[in-house]
Amino acid sequence: MTCFKKPIDFSHGLYQKHIIYMINVWIIYMTILKTKDFLLTNWNSENRNDGIYAWKKTIGRGNNAKPFLLPYLINLNEELAECMGLYLGDGKFTDDDLGHSNFTSKDFDLIKKMIKFFHDLGVKNSDITFTLSYNKKGLKQAKRNFRSITEKFRKQKSERHRFPAYSIQINGLIFRIFLKNFIMKSLFRIMNNTDLRKGFLRGYFAAEGWIGHNRKENYIVCVGFAYNPKTEVWLRDFCIECLNLEGVNSKIKIRHQEHNGQIIITNWENYYKMWKLGLFDVCKRKKNKFIEIFLDTKISCEINEGTRLKLFKGDQYKLAKALGTYQASISNMKTGSKRNMWPNIEQIKKLSKINEVPIEEVKTDVKRVRFGNLTILDANEELINDIFNLESLVS
Repeated sequence: MTCFKKPIDFSHGLYQKHIIYMINVWIIYMTILKTKDFLLTNWNSENRNDGIYAWKKTIGRGNNAKPFLLPYLINLNEELAECMGLYLGDGKFTDDDLGHSNFTSKDFDLIKKMIKFFHDLGVKNSDITFTLSYNKKGLKQAKRNFRSITEKFRKQKSERHRFPAYSIQINGLIFRIFLKNFIMKSLFRIMNNTDLRKGFLRGYFAAEGWIGHNRKENYIVCVGFAYNPKTEVWLRDFCIECLNLEGVNSKIKIRHQEHNGQIIITNWENYYKMWKLGLFDVCKRKKNKFIEIFLDTKISCEINEGTRLKLFKGDQYKLAKALGTYQASISNMKTGSKRNMWPNIEQIKKLSKINEVPIEEVKTDVKRVRFGNLTILDANEELINDIFNLESLVS
């Protein structure tokens, strides 16, 4: 036991380094998991050089459960948390058939991600049944996609699918139960680790997320997550708690109907937070949709008077022509009228060049930012840099 005769000065660099080291050790300890903790006690298992060999003998009639060689340790990182969110959204998790695990998606990038996830957990392609469901559109490309992974896959005609859907089924009771135990027992760690939390939300949005888009006026009505109101209320609440912990909490509603549950998120403040958290990043199709709407959204700025007057210096008719607007609009923007006619980002950039006002000077004098016609946010350095560099932000 160590005793100290006087209080420790924790501001000392040596103690700070020690504390940081101990925190990092604790984080690693919390995220390096033993596979054996997720196996049932009545299963047989033995350690081998390349992992844990798990199986279960059947007493009496019947076949023995298919054995699996699982990794000895699992590093619970962001990528695995993403895949857990994906599986909870689009994977099979019911207890009525424990004979196999299944993940289905129309997005091939998600299928590839989940195949890697299963491979990391010890699954081989020979353990998987690959199925391509199709109707009329996209079959040729879908077959090419699957052949980049395996030559052996089933094809089945389905009226339920407008576009091809890919299915990967892992056959075996051992893996099915292990997978569920692994995911469910990891949720506490995910909830209490911001990196894992973000990863889970990214994966869950890729599976169950949607973007409500008014195509006529080209703006986001809302974004949200779907859930099964009969069996997934706990998952809905887990998702909302993760969102709250990441600051996405000002405009969340729940639509709980008999066959269709939805977490509904509104307000550009939340959309921007979700973007910064990377919640749209896992599914390429959904990310591209958000980017397309984001780039077309009118973003305007309220600028302090001194810099604003510099930007609008000169003949207002010439400025109006250069900005593709009217003299009256230039006058209102210059005076900072009560009509809140703020210049948008492209107009500010053009005015900066015309009147030789450095854009960095303009950025430091932005007071507030408006997305569309309604949502107004107080300016901060990160937000300003993002909106003035949208092309690089979304590349």
